[in-house]
Amino acid sequence: MDFLAGLEDEYEDIIEKAENGLKTKVKSLDLNEVSRELNLNLKALKKIKNKSYFPAEYDFNNNKSLKIFRIQLPFYQGYVNSYLIAKNGKCVIIDTAGSADAVIDRIKKHNLKPVCILLTHGHGDHVNGLGILENKYNIKVNKNKEIKFEGHKILRIKTPGHTNDSVTFHIENFLFSGDLIFAGSLGNGSYSYKKLLESASKILSLSKDYFIFPGHGPTTTVKQERENNAFSSF
Repeated sequence: MDFLAGLEDEYEDIIEKAENGLKTKVKSLDLNEVSRELNLNLKALKKIKNKSYFPAEYDFNNNKSLKIFRIQLPFYQGYVNSYLIAKNGKCVIIDTAGSADAVIDRIKKHNLKPVCILLTHGHGDHVNGLGILENKYNIKVNKNKEIKFEGHKILRIKTPGHTNDSVTFHIENFLFSGDLIFAGSLGNGSYSYKKLLESASKILSLSKDYFIFPGHGPTTTVKQERENNAFSSF
């Protein structure tokens, strides 16, 4: 079941992430000063503070042969996402949403056969239940740079910052960003804030038409995030 919710990060979350990343504390309440001191996108920051930005989401009910299914589970005040890429009755699992049962239920619902698991990074809300899925379906985590799936190629792009080993998966016009990019924001730069910004810039330099499927929050597009992400330099 998908849940209706707002953005993963509110204005205060974004300010805190930028302050932590830059190891500073802004004293001014003036938005122009805040954006300048934290090197944030002023136009995007205003929209998020005013709660006037929510991305146009991907249509999961379209009739394309390559289907994407989203699995959402409550996580703190928001939710965590896992995805299935499906075609010809087979699927690839991307992250676990921290619950093998939820993933298994969705696989059963669509009568799919999993062929492998892909992980964007190793935090519990993305990997818990992994062993159960591996044992049930006799599959493993695929760590190859390129994964072939039903006539398509899934590319593993290194995008460190949130963690040292964070990756983004790219197939056709779909990007699965884990905790790198959220609609309007980024994940925590727990490993390196500098590398987080570099990785986000690398992904947002790709085609504007690409859809982004984050580890938390709603889906979005490269175009929307270039214009509305508080950390965007485009």
